[in-house]
Amino acid sequence: MAQSAVFTARTIVRFLVLAGLFGPVIVGFPVWYMTERAIINSDDPDAVPRLWWVRWLVWALETSGPTFIKLGQWASSRADLFPPYVCEALSRLQANVTPHSLEHTSRMIEDAFGATIEELFVRFDTTPIGCGAIAQVHYAELRSRQALVAHTDATGAAELGMPCAVKVLHPGVRDKILVDLAIMTFGARVITAIVRDAEWLSLPEEVGMFGSMMKAQLDLTNEARNLHIFKSNFRSWSSVGFPTPIEGMAAPNVLVENYLDALPMAKFLRLGGDGFDKRLAQIGLTTFLKMLILDNHVHADLHPGNMLVTFHKRVLRRTSIEDLEFVEHDRLEDLRNAQTREEWTKALRSLDEDDYVPFLYVIDTGLVSTLSQAHLRNFLDLFQAITEFNGNRISQLMISRSRTPWTVVDPDGFTDSMTGFIRHIKDQTFALKNIRVADILGFVLSTVRRHHVKIEGDFANVAVSIMLLEGMGRQLEPSMDLLKASVPFLRLAIASRLEGVVSNNEVTMWRALRKSAAEMVLGRWFGPQPARGGDGGAGDGDVDNDVELQNLEI
Repeated sequence: MAQSAVFTARTIVRFLVLAGLFGPVIVGFPVWYMTERAIINSDDPDAVPRLWWVRWLVWALETSGPTFIKLGQWASSRADLFPPYVCEALSRLQANVTPHSLEHTSRMIEDAFGATIEELFVRFDTTPIGCGAIAQVHYAELRSRQALVAHTDATGAAELGMPCAVKVLHPGVRDKILVDLAIMTFGARVITAIVRDAEWLSLPEEVGMFGSMMKAQLDLTNEARNLHIFKSNFRSWSSVGFPTPIEGMAAPNVLVENYLDALPMAKFLRLGGDGFDKRLAQIGLTTFLKMLILDNHVHADLHPGNMLVTFHKRVLRRTSIEDLEFVEHDRLEDLRNAQTREEWTKALRSLDEDDYVPFLYVIDTGLVSTLSQAHLRNFLDLFQAITEFNGNRISQLMISRSRTPWTVVDPDGFTDSMTGFIRHIKDQTFALKNIRVADILGFVLSTVRRHHVKIEGDFANVAVSIMLLEGMGRQLEPSMDLLKASVPFLRLAIASRLEGVVSNNEVTMWRALRKSAAEMVLGRWFGPQPARGGDGGAGDGDVDNDVELQNLEI
């Protein structure tokens, strides 16, 4: 009873604070809309209104704390709900968070593991190496019999432990987010009740989905669990890796992982990858396609900020990650300290001359996407309609299986738009490299938004991930062909039961997908497909497939 009263009081106080921040923004919206409505309602995808109100909204979100920063970042991926210029502005949201105190970090570590920082670590850097809206990360060296290694420094004998990264939730962040989610849920219901045109947005359901995502990030054991799944899925790949949670050191508030000595992908995008561009694009693309098509376990926040790059000596045979010869720390430091393109290129060429090849790490796995059985069924029906180039059927499926089919604006116009677009795609079938997947998905998302066709958030998130990945890949390798690269993955998924990844009922869906896609897509686009014996279950062949897939041409 007392806890409920405290929560209610905090919610009321927080509501008043948010009302002070967002009240003026809400009042300003009609003024902005009336002055810019001609451009806002224009069918021209390149038309952009003056963005003073959007920038005001971004400021309010940044000022309101971690929940609203995450809300804005999540909304930036929903091109099916918001116009491109709003999504672009929201994508620039930054978590300007002041690091929490060492005292809080010490208390969380001791509560989680029953030991002090001094007892657990030989070294613990007090200044975080990263600080986000929900948690911050410290560099440390783990003290344990298994981790300690002999080391001698210039002053004499000393011990260094295993380098690791310690992620700690910010103080009170869980309570703050739960209060904010309660306010958001209330606000979503009020807006839906009083604003007629808001019904198609399904705001209460969207807030519920966003709340589930936020709550998943508030328990760091979820991230540890996802890391184990990703490492298992990619165990036979020698081009991509993930952090390893330290055994017994994963708790809801604290997670300890091995430290990755690598460079941010963003630096390669900014300065170029010299001779490594194509290989980096290849690794990133094939990693995502495997997650999406084969594993049904997709990193839901796969942007360049969550990718790190290192190098290892080229190998001529199948080798486990543990046996790879990674580049020395000093040579990575040369790249890390490079300030000019000339210094950067010189260091990269030195690695190339010594026969090093790039290796990709994927981090921050707190959010993942999977497709449920119902979504798989919808995907199968839609997939079949696409392979038949049946624009009318595609639009009927999207409308009938929308959450709110009664809110669709101009269904006939939506059907005409989709039919014309699919006809255009059909005309380019024999020139797949001329098709940009981002253009296809961008058209679909803008069309469903314009006609108020409510699609599932999972599909929208995956679509935006594909668009971001293709953009990143083509920045590294302009000739990258995502459609061509996806075909081997589709072939393997169609020929496989995906044992251990999907349920028995979902296996039935994939068998149906195998039959329809093999007959219609692969045969129509790429000629008759070779017969394969059996069901293609898990086994040694999967390792061979993995070797082939991670090295395919893009």
